[in-house]
Amino acid sequence: MRMKECTTTCGGTRRWIVALCLACLALPILASAQTELAHVSGRVTDQSGAVVVDTEVEIKNVDTNLSATVKTNQDGLYAFPSLRPGRY
Repeated sequence: MRMKECTTTCGGTRRWIVALCLACLALPILASAQTELAHVSGRVTDQSGAVVVDTEVEIKNVDTNLSATVKTNQDGLYAFPSLRPGRY
């Protein structure tokens, strides 16, 4: 008795298994690419509640003594994206 060779179904299954294995191997690499960064933002207002435009806002990491400065926009908004974890 001669056995029939499986070409269509088995080949597709094999490719699916290989693709699944490659995805499982790539998952730790993709997960390690995530970073722990913070974003601080707000609005500067005066005592009457009016927004303060074009003023400097400084944020300083008290552990490293590093600081960054940005200016508020026309709505009094400021943002410090991509800050390292720490005490500010």
